Amino acid sequence: MSTTLTINQSRRLSFTATVTGLDSLSGYTAKCYFVESDGTEILTVTGSITDLVITFTVTADQMDDFPVGVHDYEVILFDGTNEYTIAEGHLRVKRTLKNDPT
Repeated sequence: MSTTLTINQSRRLSFTATVTGLDSLSGYTAKCYFVESDGTEILTVTGSITDLVITFTVTADQMDDFPVGVHDYEVILFDGTNEYTIAEGHLRVKRTLKNDPT
């Protein structure tokens, strides 16, 4: 599944991935790898697994490290023996117009 996520720089990002084809994710770990278009690593986030749904959260402070532009991401599910790419796509980071809206 290829999906484009869009976020403003310095804002919290949260998204989910639902796994099909497995009965349980017991013993599995899920990580999302964010890289620049040239392959330079930006951030790796470990997902929180509930049943067959994985939730990834990137804090606002972590999003500060993402330059404005389009980056690639891949979600990998693994258990030491098997590994699966369950989602991939692009992360579009837009310029934040107002850092503190209060």
